[in-house]
Amino acid sequence: MEKLIEEVENLITEIENTDLVKDLKISKKEVLNDKEIINLVEKYNEYNDKNIKNKLYENEKFKKFKEQETKLNILIIEINSKLKKINNKGKCIK
Repeated sequence: MEKLIEEVENLITEIENTDLVKDLKISKKEVLNDKEIINLVEKYNEYNDKNIKNKLYENEKFKKFKEQETKLNILIIEINSKLKKINNKGKCIK
């Protein structure tokens, strides 16, 4: 089990060094520094208005960030699925 934990830690390090994660961090900074986006997010959180949400997704910075975030989430789901298979192999079947 210790070997698996070590391998997972190595995998996390590798993922953190991917272009996807690096680009996502850059996009996140751009989004957080964009007052228009922050204002729209705050308004959307307050009013849950579909028009505000549409305006957010029309913004190229926000759209790029969300696309990268989605790609990372898909990667995480795939990794978790494979880890679950590995973990299930180590269990005794009754």
